[in-house]
Amino acid sequence: FGSSRGSSLIQREISRKACSAQATTRSWSMALCTTREVSGGGDSAYLGIGVDNVYSCNTASVRGTVLKSRTLVAEGDAILRERAVVLSSVDASESNRVLWSELKPLERLSGGTDLGVHAAACCAIQALHASGVREKLLVQCSAGDLSQSPKTDAVIYRQLLSKNVLPYEGFKDWEYAKLLGVIKHNSFHFEPEEDESCGDDEQGLGKALFQVARAANHSCEPNARFEFAWDGVALTMCFVATRQIFEGDEICISYLHPTLLAKLTYPERRQRLRASWGFDCLCSRCARDGLEQGLEAPERVPTPPLTGLEW
Repeated sequence: FGSSRGSSLIQREISRKACSAQATTRSWSMALCTTREVSGGGDSAYLGIGVDNVYSCNTASVRGTVLKSRTLVAEGDAILRERAVVLSSVDASESNRVLWSELKPLERLSGGTDLGVHAAACCAIQALHASGVREKLLVQCSAGDLSQSPKTDAVIYRQLLSKNVLPYEGFKDWEYAKLLGVIKHNSFHFEPEEDESCGDDEQGLGKALFQVARAANHSCEPNARFEFAWDGVALTMCFVATRQIFEGDEICISYLHPTLLAKLTYPERRQRLRASWGFDCLCSRCARDGLEQGLEAPERVPTPPLTGLEW
């Protein structure tokens, strides 16, 4: 937490005014494509929540678990509707505002994990308790999801316990480190009162976690967009088809903000995705752009520490 930018962001989070109860919906228009590949292996599990049109499939490849459409979906139809299991924004609740205030003294501790990730971990433990975190979140963890600074994270966790910020429920240091890894990889950025004109570096630190939506992969020509609906109490995410999606198609969203997706060149998109999420995109748009520019198709690279969808 040691950087000056981190300190200013923390102060900004703590001083942010409380959000209104008026429902807010955000949606973004994105480019489209349909991925017509159906995995030949892996088990499928029914994951319908709200809108029962998706299932998960383990591809037994670098793409891991993906979301696929269970049926034909028309453009504009909802594919998935899911309520966040964890929301860490300071504006989300009074208990979150108290939590952020209690976390502020820990900014003096140096570490590779930003305060927003620790705040989301605390919210998860407070809301779901140890058993719920294990059941709903830690099952998402893979070898690449582990925290990159487990010793420092363990020190912070013990500080949180000693200051009674978190209850002790037999949740171990290594489990806390795994939880941080899940949050880094699978969280979506959300702030109830965020100014959408802000640049990426001005975003707040609030994060939202979902059990199903987190499996959606990125494409620079996605076939779905996601919308947030915030009613002052609960956050709901909805995936909406941006073109016709066929049964068995993979459902892809964009990890990049639509503005960046539209303006970045192929090398810039490639650099941004690798730096933030640890992979080279192999979507149809990138394949076309690579051929046009005489670049070879990239291979997947190991995944570094991630920070979720930070926009």
